[in-house]
Amino acid sequence: MTTRDTIAASFLAAANETGSPLEGLPQWANRIAELLEVLIASHHQGVLDLAAAIAPHDSATAERLRASASEALDASEGGIDFSEVDNDLAFCLYWMHHLPQEFEDAIQSHKVLAHVWSLAMKVVPSPVMTPADLQSVTDLTSGTNIVLATSDGTVLGTNKYEQLDKGWLWTIVNRILNWIEGPANFRSTTFSPITLSPRSDTGTAGQVKIAIIGDWGTGTYPASPEGDGQQAADVLRTANSLNPDYIIHLGDTYYAGTGAGRPPPNEEKDNMVDLWQQLTPGFPADRFFTLNSNHEMYGGTYGLYEQALDLPMFAAQGGATYFALEYKNWLLGGIDSAYFSDSVTYLKGGLGKPGDDPQYKFLKDFAAYAETNSKTTLLMSHHNPITTFADGLFGSLWDDVTGAGTLTPDYWYWGHIHLAAVYSNNAPIWNQLNLVGQVKARCVGHSAIPVATPWGFSEPENAGAADWWAATPKNLGVDKSKLPVQFADRIKNGFGMITLTHGGIVEEIYDQDCTTPVWTSLT
Repeated sequence: MTTRDTIAASFLAAANETGSPLEGLPQWANRIAELLEVLIASHHQGVLDLAAAIAPHDSATAERLRASASEALDASEGGIDFSEVDNDLAFCLYWMHHLPQEFEDAIQSHKVLAHVWSLAMKVVPSPVMTPADLQSVTDLTSGTNIVLATSDGTVLGTNKYEQLDKGWLWTIVNRILNWIEGPANFRSTTFSPITLSPRSDTGTAGQVKIAIIGDWGTGTYPASPEGDGQQAADVLRTANSLNPDYIIHLGDTYYAGTGAGRPPPNEEKDNMVDLWQQLTPGFPADRFFTLNSNHEMYGGTYGLYEQALDLPMFAAQGGATYFALEYKNWLLGGIDSAYFSDSVTYLKGGLGKPGDDPQYKFLKDFAAYAETNSKTTLLMSHHNPITTFADGLFGSLWDDVTGAGTLTPDYWYWGHIHLAAVYSNNAPIWNQLNLVGQVKARCVGHSAIPVATPWGFSEPENAGAADWWAATPKNLGVDKSKLPVQFADRIKNGFGMITLTHGGIVEEIYDQDCTTPVWTSLT
């Protein structure tokens, strides 16, 4: 039996012993087993990453963590599927066994959730991390200007939105609620491109400027030793000062993009909408767009639909989570890569089955219109269609999109990974797909989450993956010469800007609080 089969069988046995009132017990057993397998894999990988990072500084704790994680992996029946390991979920297993009171209260307030949770806790294995280990990591990482980080810049700390933050557990609570209550109904639309235009108050004739922010919905929060909690505000304030004609958010409001009826309530409003409106006074209506994401899917998209898309500020989208925009010879598409994802934690983007997702028809029409009218295409999604270091495809998203209407976009922007990167035209993935020089791929997912230098781009095995990546230190002048590579600079958050003209595009990426681009396509 595989680990998943063992968990499912144990869940069924526990449910039968307690006389569970749940309907469809086998389906529940399979769902919980798949979710727990992802949490186990994420936890073990997270612990191994943490052990490697702290080894030069606390060898005893590092060795204990490494040995415990390795022993747990060796004891797994049939191995564990690591294909859906998610950094955000790496320590949810720990917090499930050391449940903070606010989570206990939220779970117990929902009868069915409380029952499912109690059954899950009968079969979920103990975490490798102990409270003493957590305290050791907290002591090591507190009060320093530089941080422990994984290769993609994920910060191994305990502060808000860092990897060991207990708040990520809200994603698991809401994932289970989606199985109980279901997500909000998907809103479909037809292909009907919106014609873009310069702003009448600040725009420039013959061009449109579009600011792109990704993974921005953190709100603001009290200062911590390593971060000021104002990253999101700094980024949007800076972007707005450059007078864009439009602003597009690539998705993610944390922790679960909840609406009024999910715990913790009103994240979409408090962490995204209210701050956005506060920072863009006087911006014309109908010039904002936002996409669905894995974190808004955790909240069932209720917050996204009811607290964002139903507002006048996003009226141009017509209530849908995908859209088409047109300017001169440019055709831009924003797609929902999360709602029909077949990933249990929505980690991997995809469009699901053609019979379920109307975006297949939308993309066919999009591709046909672009070909008929000689349009250059630019696609935007929350999820990345390729791996972080551009050496393979990530999930089904690339195949879903390119197979929908023989659409291979000229440009593709995404968020999801909390970094900014300009991928090389010659990255390994394009060689694999025979598309060298044909797709310009950009990640802009660093607009608010605390991040560090993604040092993996500098590793020999990733040489040539990206031409540029965000790496401006937040704390200049720190001497890192005697520190191992895992100790990285906390870097500035930022955003992208594209300026479209007839037949031309200028791409730029900016740091927070800086109106000079740190990267531009102009050479």
